[in-house]
Amino acid sequence: MAEELDFEAYSYGPFSEALDEYRDVLERSGLIEDLKLTDRGLELAKRLWELESDDKKEVIEGIVELFEKLDRDELLLYTYINYPEASQEGDVRERVMRRRKEIALRMLREGKASLSLAARLAGLPVEEFIEMAVERGIKPFDVQGDLNEASR
Repeated sequence: MAEELDFEAYSYGPFSEALDEYRDVLERSGLIEDLKLTDRGLELAKRLWELESDDKKEVIEGIVELFEKLDRDELLLYTYINYPEASQEGDVRERVMRRRKEIALRMLREGKASLSLAARLAGLPVEEFIEMAVERGIKPFDVQGDLNEASR
């Protein structure tokens, strides 16, 4: 998919001209508006969902659950760390990267990221990240609820 969409570095992260064109087509067809499904789009999505296998549904649900929980800075940090080649240097990136440890700690505390993912987002070895979490009163092995498998 990444090859077909040909993502390039952009201010906030990856940008794809092809994906932008797909978005335009969906808007012109009345399936989305302001990046949200219209009633017509929702009806089509429901019909397509019923055709998918349970395995694909489970993967999609995990991804959606993870990304719905993330705030703007958390999503940007996740993108900058996982796709460094697709994000240009800039004020927003610099601000997020400067706060990466704080953001990663918050994600761990709120159960939005596993210990290993949070450590990677913070740019620290797991052991060092555990020490920092404990110093800040976060129990890395006792965070809110069960961690979503998609965030690991």
